[in-house]
Amino acid sequence: MPTQGRKRKTDDEYIENALLHICFVVKDAELARQQALAYGAKDLSHGVVDMDISNQSKTVKARNSLVYSPNGEVIEFLEKVDFN
Repeated sequence: MPTQGRKRKTDDEYIENALLHICFVVKDAELARQQALAYGAKDLSHGVVDMDISNQSKTVKARNSLVYSPNGEVIEFLEKVDFN
């Protein structure tokens, strides 16, 4: 699953200061995904993804969803995670 926007094609106009990926913390990742799709985003995750984020001492559960904005940026909707 990609984590960045698509690479600029040779014939694409250059866009200065464009974002590739932005993440919003939301209450409901699926609802946020559905709302973004209704406003013209393209589906990237095909639903909510449940994942475990681990380091050497702790594992936390996380839920997110991903869409491409109409401009091609990856927008991530992440449900609040307690990393403490």
